[in-house]
Amino acid sequence: MKIYKLMVPVLLFAMMYGCKEDNGLNKPLFKDGQKPGVVTGVVVTNKNGAAKITYKIPADNDLSYIMAEYEIRPGVKREVKASYSNDSLIVDGFGQVKAYEVKLYAVDKGENLSDAVTVTVNPLSPPFTEAFKELVLKDDFGGMNVAFKNKNESDIAIVVIMPDKNGELAAIDTYYTKAKLGNFSIRGYEPKPIRVGAYIRDRFGNLSDTLFKEITPILEIRLDRTKFKKVQLPTDRGDGYGWVMENLWNNSTGGTGFHTNPGLGLPLWFTFDLGTKAKLSRFKEYQRGENYYEFNHGNVRKFELWGSNDPPSDGSWTNWVKLGEYESLKPSGLPNGQNSSEDIKYAQAGEEFNFDINNPSVRYIRLKMLQNWSNTDFIHIMELQFWGQPEL
Repeated sequence: MKIYKLMVPVLLFAMMYGCKEDNGLNKPLFKDGQKPGVVTGVVVTNKNGAAKITYKIPADNDLSYIMAEYEIRPGVKREVKASYSNDSLIVDGFGQVKAYEVKLYAVDKGENLSDAVTVTVNPLSPPFTEAFKELVLKDDFGGMNVAFKNKNESDIAIVVIMPDKNGELAAIDTYYTKAKLGNFSIRGYEPKPIRVGAYIRDRFGNLSDTLFKEITPILEIRLDRTKFKKVQLPTDRGDGYGWVMENLWNNSTGGTGFHTNPGLGLPLWFTFDLGTKAKLSRFKEYQRGENYYEFNHGNVRKFELWGSNDPPSDGSWTNWVKLGEYESLKPSGLPNGQNSSEDIKYAQAGEEFNFDINNPSVRYIRLKMLQNWSNTDFIHIMELQFWGQPEL
């Protein structure tokens, strides 16, 4: 019995010591020094900026994965791995329509590589090149608008450039997207001709050609809030809790804003007069905040803006034209009730929305709320600001 008791701690010590000396981490479990067999029956299916390589794996019992090595540009190498349970892999990142060599290796659990099997792929036009073909630069209020189509829905960056004060081309904005189509505006420029350019960069560092165009920004001013007036039509939702509509243009994003009463269902809408007919370019909406209400409670989430120059007195939708459909987007994407510091800053800075440049000029605005952030039937907004070109 004494010998048995003594051996237990000795064995434990030996095990602990052994773990300290060599825990086997990051080391192959099998070191037989034997190369695995090669992949066979290779078939290439070319894709936009990529290729799918299908193969038959070797019969080695200790096979771990298949690896592809290749260059997408001189000196820029990529490596793609696929589990031994797969019969194909995708090689991507190719920036040109031309032949590329890809070396395929079978790798076993001892990290032994097979002999290379070299295949040639001929990728089709890469997604960033296809997107560049659809790039459009045009005049916009206070600057320029960039419209794009990204049919492959790939990760791209649209870089807009213009000469700096030294005449050197420099980036003024970079727009990241994987959306199928969209547009964005860059503002803050005087209404005089400027030469701008745009190119596309993909996530592999490939660059498109550059599209250049002379742009003349359209004059844009912020509408005079002192001319705004409440319009209470029969079907409009009225004020609640002492938070009156006039607070929407009192030039304050704190204190009290506009609030409607709950319990009357959705959708709800309210109407006001801009005081002048104007071709609208954009607007900014400020949420109720206080570090609690952001993206919560009665703050508007999905809504429409309508315009009219002759709203009927019965509160119907005759003579109204839809100016746009909008959705408030939380930067972090966190669930309701959870906000990041970025979310708070974004809401407090005001959320900006654009109008279609082809919309008619209007004087009266009707905001129609479809959903708030708590899925209830009331709304609260602190401030609304509008920009555009008033008709004098």
